[in-house]
Amino acid sequence: MSSSEDTGFSAAEAQVVGMFMENVLYGMFPVMNVISFPRSCIVPGIFLISFLLCMKTLVWHDGYFKRAHLLNWPMILATITLLVFATLNASLSVRLNLEGFIYYGGDPSDWFNNMGNPIAIIKRVDYVGQTFMGDCILIYRCWVIHGRKVVVIFFPTLFLIAETVCGVMTVYTQAHLDPAEDIDSQLTPYLMSMLSLTLSTNVLTTSMIVYRLHEIHSAVADAILDRHPGTLVRVKVMMIESGLLYTMTTLIFFGMYVSSSNASSLMQDTIVQIIGITFNLIIVSALVMQLQRREALLVSLWDRAPLHSRQYQSSR
Repeated sequence: MSSSEDTGFSAAEAQVVGMFMENVLYGMFPVMNVISFPRSCIVPGIFLISFLLCMKTLVWHDGYFKRAHLLNWPMILATITLLVFATLNASLSVRLNLEGFIYYGGDPSDWFNNMGNPIAIIKRVDYVGQTFMGDCILIYRCWVIHGRKVVVIFFPTLFLIAETVCGVMTVYTQAHLDPAEDIDSQLTPYLMSMLSLTLSTNVLTTSMIVYRLHEIHSAVADAILDRHPGTLVRVKVMMIESGLLYTMTTLIFFGMYVSSSNASSLMQDTIVQIIGITFNLIIVSALVMQLQRREALLVSLWDRAPLHSRQYQSSR
């Protein structure tokens, strides 16, 4: 939300569009049944579907729950934390719209432009927390794929610390706004610094992950081409695509805020959901590639089996 009035897109319009976009991304949005009008059905959104698939990947294997010592606890805790932040943001968006359109007696845009109201402040805390978690997970992945070498994540960690400080200062400033001064001039230095730092962290860390995957692919190219063609290539593409999705969304948010557009509020809500979606889809994609490799192995074993053995198995 911008302090200056955006004549092309009011704060009230931005909230309505933002809540629709967040419901589509998060989940449980109504879809009209054209056959049995006016009844409708509730469809889970992208985040909830990806979360359920991600949790199944992390705790389920070959029809059974994994044993506790085999579980990847850091990824499970990260998945649940991202869900909590995403759910909180979606709930706060509903509450903010109820306050603005139902309970507030004046122009809804005046309520939504009031950056000092408690709901707007909590939503900012939620955005900062979700961004922090997303960058922590990315740095953790970079650390693991580089053989747990601390020196590799030195600069990304510095960016993360600076980003967190700017995020905390953004929340603090928003909670103590001076009505006599321009709101944008108070918030912009910290928020723009935070966005710049999270973009730098994302681009740097994703590039380091892709570079390491390229090194591994080059070192074992012959074995990979013989057994699992294109496996690491698909992993690299997946990491690049997830990084580009977050980077482009943040750049759009950056541009909208700089231009004082009210649409920046809906982009902030969108980013909270996209951080969780990209994290979940990377894990789910890894499972899909694992199943594809298993299927290819079974097909290969079947093709190599003697003809009489295949005929016997087919007749059973």
